[in-house]
Amino acid sequence: MVNVTVPAGRQAIILARFSAESFCSAPAEYCYVEILIGDSVAEPDTGDAAFDSASTSYYSSSSIERFRSVGPGSYAVRVRYWVFNGNGLFHIDDSLLTAEVILK
Repeated sequence: MVNVTVPAGRQAIILARFSAESFCSAPAEYCYVEILIGDSVAEPDTGDAAFDSASTSYYSSSSIERFRSVGPGSYAVRVRYWVFNGNGLFHIDDSLLTAEVILK
């Protein structure tokens, strides 16, 4: 988790990036990742951002970048991940989450 702050009286775009080595195993078809900024899923919120698939038996490196327009305040930026059908294994390793505040 990363915490960022937008100063009082300002508007901003929070730009978040997540990269990791991952492994997704059968019987899962896909393994998903989403970035949350505050309590909201960052944009674009596709609802199904596949980060990895079970089509290989190897680790792979992937990344995702999302944003959210916000007002003043403090925001926790975090990553949530899950397996498409609830079965299988989704392992995240060697990860990095960054967040950048771009003042308007």
